[in-house]
Amino acid sequence: MKNLIKIREISQVNQKILAKLLNITVHTYRAFEQGKMTPPPEIIRMIAMMYRIDDLVLFDSAYFDQNVINNLIKISKLSQDEKYSYLASGILGEEKPNYHNIKKVKMMLYIILTFLIT
Repeated sequence: MKNLIKIREISQVNQKILAKLLNITVHTYRAFEQGKMTPPPEIIRMIAMMYRIDDLVLFDSAYFDQNVINNLIKISKLSQDEKYSYLASGILGEEKPNYHNIKKVKMMLYIILTFLIT
């Protein structure tokens, strides 16, 4: 996930917030950024949903265009609480960001993506 660090740095979102929203540990998120672990498809989809970008932006710089950069800069200007709410709404819509709702979305994406892949 070649652009994961770049996306996080431009948006100025810390790993702790992202890990919480993805329902994973900071250690696991850091491993994704460092290329030590490959995130499962549902995590890739959730990251793209949070930032409101195409999944391909995470992998290929050709998709990292000015619209993506402008969106990330917009996120960077939010307070930490606003960033959390913005990113959470990308995954959950209007649902409250909590462990159970995030787990439910993650499970639904896992099922859908598993079905599509097989």
